[in-house]
Amino acid sequence: MKFSIRHIFLLGGIMMVILSFIFFSRKDSIYSSILLAGLILSAFGYILILFKESSTKLKIFWTLIITCGIVIQNVTEQPLIKKSYNIYINKNSQILDSANEIMNLKPDGIYGLDSSDLLMGKLNEIEYSRLKEVKEKARVRFISKDRDRIFYCLSGAIDIYNGVYFIKKIQADGPVYRHLKDKWYY
Repeated sequence: MKFSIRHIFLLGGIMMVILSFIFFSRKDSIYSSILLAGLILSAFGYILILFKESSTKLKIFWTLIITCGIVIQNVTEQPLIKKSYNIYINKNSQILDSANEIMNLKPDGIYGLDSSDLLMGKLNEIEYSRLKEVKEKARVRFISKDRDRIFYCLSGAIDIYNGVYFIKKIQADGPVYRHLKDKWYY
């Protein structure tokens, strides 16, 4: 077997897919780009292997390599996503703590942190501008508060949002969250 560019495409693509999850919470555009590029590269490499390799044994071997890559990706996905969230929290802990101080003093029902919260008297001008600054510095799409939790949305669309929760008290009958550190969950 001669190692060629098609094999590099396949293996490089598999590695890109696996490692893309380290950017899951921090840079959504980078995560998506690396994931998509990895999928395309590995698919292209595999198609070339299927059409260029003459030996059936080699085709089966590379199919097993892809299967191993899929298993590794499934096993490492959640730990890498958790690591990504932990990196985000560690990098932005002071900024997020200042937002938590403001939000913990407020009643429930602050959603999206838009001008309606200011107009409805839920936030004063100083709080609104400080939270707006937090959104920009920490790259948060929106901040919402209900009951004992504050949600910092980092990415998402329509009805699926990814982000971190600051939860003062876990409700026994509430949703299940994955613990990150201290009172931070995802």
